[in-house]
Order: sequence, then C-alpha cells, then structure tokens
Amino acid sequence: MEIFRMENKPLGFSYLFIQISFFFLWFSMSSQRRNLHVLLIELKSRFNILKTNIRRKRILLLGITIFICILPMLFALLYTYLAYVENKEDYFWSLELALQNKKQKILVMIIGEYMYFTVSLEYPCLFALSVCTLVHHYGLLILYINNELTKRNLTTDPKKLRRIISDFICLEKKISLLKDSLSTSLFIILLICFCNLFTVLSSCLEEEITSFLALELCSNGFTGVAVIFSLTTCCSKIPDYILRTKMAAKALIDKYVLNEFDYGKTVNLLKIIVEKDAIYLSAGDIVYFKKSFLLSAFGTLFTYGLLIMNFKKDSES
Repeated sequence: MEIFRMENKPLGFSYLFIQISFFFLWFSMSSQRRNLHVLLIELKSRFNILKTNIRRKRILLLGITIFICILPMLFALLYTYLAYVENKEDYFWSLELALQNKKQKILVMIIGEYMYFTVSLEYPCLFALSVCTLVHHYGLLILYINNELTKRNLTTDPKKLRRIISDFICLEKKISLLKDSLSTSLFIILLICFCNLFTVLSSCLEEEITSFLALELCSNGFTGVAVIFSLTTCCSKIPDYILRTKMAAKALIDKYVLNEFDYGKTVNLLKIIVEKDAIYLSAGDIVYFKKSFLLSAFGTLFTYGLLIMNFKKDSES
C-alpha cells in the first residue's frame, strides 16, 4: 500500500489498474469454467498415462502451494515488525481512526497487509501455478504419443497406429481449446505483471525508499518475474513437444520409404501428424509464448532500468 499512498500519480494509477485487472482476471476465468471443466475431464480420462508423474510431483506441487500461501502472512508480519520498530503510524487500514490500543494497531495492520499481499502476491502466483500444472499435463500426453511412435514397431500393428493418430488428433483439439480458454486470462496476468515491474522500476526514482516501500517493491518484483518466467517456460513447451512428435513421425516415414515399399497406408497415417501445425499458446493472440519472449521482455525491462538509473544520476548531479 505504500505505492498507493505515494504522491506519484502515475504509480498510483498503475496500482489502481492492477487491482481492477484482478477483477477482470477472475471474470475471464469464470467465463471459461465450462471449457476448463472439459479439459480437466480429458486429463482425468487419461489418468493411467499421467499417474506416475502425478505421484512423483504431488509432494513438490503441494510444497510450492503451501509456500505461496504462507508468503502473504510472512510479508504482513515483516511489514508490521518494521512499522513497530520505526514507530510508524498507519491509519489506512483503520479507516483513518486513531487506535489507542497498541495491540489493536498491530492486529489491524497485520490483517490489512495480509489482505494486500494475498491479492498482489498469492493470487497471481497460484494462477500461474494452476495454468502451468494444466499445460504441463497436456504436454506429457503429447510426449506419450511421441514415445509411442519411437519405441514401438507400428508396421506390425496398424490398429495401434490408428489409435495413436486418433489420440493425437483429439489432443490437438483439446490444446486448441486450452489456448482459446486461457488466452484472455494470460493477457490480463501479463499486464498485471508488467505493471508490477513498472512500479518497481519507477519507484527507484523516489528520493527516499523507506523499508516499507522496499518490502513492497520486493514483493511486486518477485511476483512479476516469477509469473512471467514460469508461464513462458511452461507454455512454450507445448509447441516444442508437438514439433518433436512431428519429427518422430517424419523419421518413421523416411525409414519406411527407404527400406520398404508396401507400407503406403502407414505412411499416409503418419503424414497426418507431420502436416499438423504446432500450436502456440498466446495472450490475447498478441503475445505468443515462446522462449524468445523471455529475452525480449526482460531485455526491455533491463533497458528501462538502465535509463531510470542514468536519469536518477543526472538529477542528483
């Protein structure tokens, strides 16, 4: 809340924009509830394929979730401790009422800051974790098809090959649905993260950065970087896995064409996979999640940070 209480109007506007964007993020996800339910049912129907990975990663996923849920309370307690040490009077959460009881002041500040960090830190991180988990499991299904193509002798079992092709076509439709369902929400969360990073960099122009502001900047910076990095890394794996499967099918076609002459139907089935296009998850069809996006995004932020540092040095001299 220190950013909101600053007299810098652009930063205050950025903060309000972020809070309003959270409502639109919730609304966009709620409007896609039916599609997300279909996607989850599809994963549940293929539990036998995913169960090994789910059991292996269950403890890790639970640990990350607990850590994210604990962070707001840790930041709220640290903020309250800094306020108590510096004897800072904060009337924001008490609605401008001057509380006389010190315990009441501490309790009100802890509750208020916990709510703030829950919205600004916990919700974006849990959203990113949920999306990454969903996308990761669909990526595993594509990898399973890739492994089936490379490990089995499909020429002796045409029914098996037809089933693999059918599964791939079904997965392609579900991934297209996944892309459409998450597109708007991913665009909103990227806006939130970049606004968070904008507030962090722009706040460096302030003459005095208090301990409270530094704590809030650390929270915003951590949230923005973690969400952008995790979403880009995870979502970019889907087209990579599809391209890997296409290469496996193409390698089989080359093998059959070079060594055999009576597998025309097999080659035609494999061409179905080869001719499919890779599906890139996107944010509003504006930003496509590729690994190169990380370089351009953080490169832009780094350049902006250098400009701010030089501007601050010039203003001090």
